[in-house]
Amino acid sequence: ITVQSGTCEWMSQAYNCGRYLLFALRGFEGQVTIRELGMVETTPDVPWYPPMCSSDDRLDAIYSLCMRTLRVGTQECMTDCPTREQALYLGDSAFSGRWFYWLTGNPHHWRHLLEETFAAQSPYGQLKSTCFSGSYGILLDYSLIGVISLRDYVRETGEVSFGRKWYRGAGKVLEWFRTSITEEHILDLSSIEQRDGHEWIQPGGHPGLSYENPIYRIFIDHPGLGWHCVGEPGIERSGINASIHALYVMALGALADLAEWCMDRDPTELLAEAEQMKEAGSYFWHEGEQAFADGRAVDGNLHQQISQQTNTWALLAGLKKPV
Repeated sequence: ITVQSGTCEWMSQAYNCGRYLLFALRGFEGQVTIRELGMVETTPDVPWYPPMCSSDDRLDAIYSLCMRTLRVGTQECMTDCPTREQALYLGDSAFSGRWFYWLTGNPHHWRHLLEETFAAQSPYGQLKSTCFSGSYGILLDYSLIGVISLRDYVRETGEVSFGRKWYRGAGKVLEWFRTSITEEHILDLSSIEQRDGHEWIQPGGHPGLSYENPIYRIFIDHPGLGWHCVGEPGIERSGINASIHALYVMALGALADLAEWCMDRDPTELLAEAEQMKEAGSYFWHEGEQAFADGRAVDGNLHQQISQQTNTWALLAGLKKPV
């Protein structure tokens, strides 16, 4: 901040947090009088449950700590953390929005996150991975989770009209993936790197949020992608990925539910497609390990990596092992 002589005032545009505030003055001579220095606390205007009062003081303290973390970590959305990354990711919002609903009894925050996500959908179907950010990376599994979250919202709140409003958008997500399904009913995204030259600008006329030739990633279990290498169990994402196949099956089931509940449409065709892809899931079965491998290489060889993530998604999707 370049200051002038006389009285100066400054407040940061973006919020941050900390326990201490460091004030450094450089590049001038003369006397300085600091009249006021501090932090302004902001918290969301939402109802919170009262403090926990039990016979266990330690448990009460943990509860209070968690509630304060939620308060300071929530602004227009729940942030990743208030000191580093403040963009809410779609994959996170699918769960944090629901938990916020459970915590407060108010679904409006969850609805707000879904509304912003589908309002900023690209012309060719993909959803922004960070609905309040200009990040150019598209996390493919998060787009599918967005469809599943929309179904879950309608199921838990009964707001059929909201599902009807965004049903077409959910269908566009699946249409993008459907172009990469093989004749054997396998979702094969191995050739997806940078594709499609459409310019994609956030509604509202924000020219800084332009998506041109976005980079697509399969994000599942982020350690190993290069920015969180702290030793967690990894997952093999190369080649033909089993987890993304399973997530697509789950998204098909979600769209079938929305079709029936919100659009009064027969979901038979969508359910039949899902069933074909469940059967095709045996393509990823590792007979020796009696579990689903993380995928196959482009040459068809089965990956030897077996992860809990992949098998969790495979179980939830109902992928079939060979008979």
